[in-house]
Amino acid sequence: MEISSRQDTGFRPRTAVLVTAVCLLLAVPIVFLVGSHARSERIAEAPASPAVVSAPGDAVRQYEDAARRDPSPENRLNLSMAYLQAHAPGRALAILEALVREEPGNAPVWNNLCVAHVEVRDLGNAILECRRAIALSPGFQRARNNLAWAMQESAAEQASLVALERTPQAARDGQFFIQKSAYLIHLGRYDDAIVALHGAFAIDPKDPDAAINMGTALMLKHSPEEAVSWFRKAVAWSPDSQLAKNDLAWAEGR
Repeated sequence: MEISSRQDTGFRPRTAVLVTAVCLLLAVPIVFLVGSHARSERIAEAPASPAVVSAPGDAVRQYEDAARRDPSPENRLNLSMAYLQAHAPGRALAILEALVREEPGNAPVWNNLCVAHVEVRDLGNAILECRRAIALSPGFQRARNNLAWAMQESAAEQASLVALERTPQAARDGQFFIQKSAYLIHLGRYDDAIVALHGAFAIDPKDPDAAINMGTALMLKHSPEEAVSWFRKAVAWSPDSQLAKNDLAWAEGR
């Protein structure tokens, strides 16, 4: 999912908001990565495949083929790991969300879901998922490390929100409300984000960035039909916006 942040036309902490936008079939470009930690140190692996692959692209294809041949939980978990390592957390999310429904007691799956959600800046859910992994496996150090990471990212978003709120009333333009909505979405405060976006629409009733973030907030509230309506508006108001098109594809695919 991708979110809109006017400070940088595409939420590079992903954009659009967040958001993600994760087109659950698209790679999500966000500001989410922590440079000091390699993804492999965060992700839990299923039993290793005997084949050794050197290039990330080859790894993805290998695991996609394995999952098609045998969609076992292990093969799909390995595929989710390959997507995360290939900087495509949106693709990993679709797999991991299905796996936790099938195997709610699988701690590595909850851990990887936490990692994917941090990377698409859905930090509230990420924290809950890492805690779930730890509850299932108290000695799971990677999950503990990832929980600390998610909480650190959440604290940074909260600090940014607090700083933004110091903006004088007279200076609170559409960009202010869009940026505020992005921070709120990242923190899992979707209803508050929607309220903020009404402030943006009061200034510009056809703001495509505000429409993208509105659709994202609604998707995360599990209201895909309403989200599709807003993403279609964003495309209509900004036909060249790839972000809007990606998010529309994401919503229509759910």
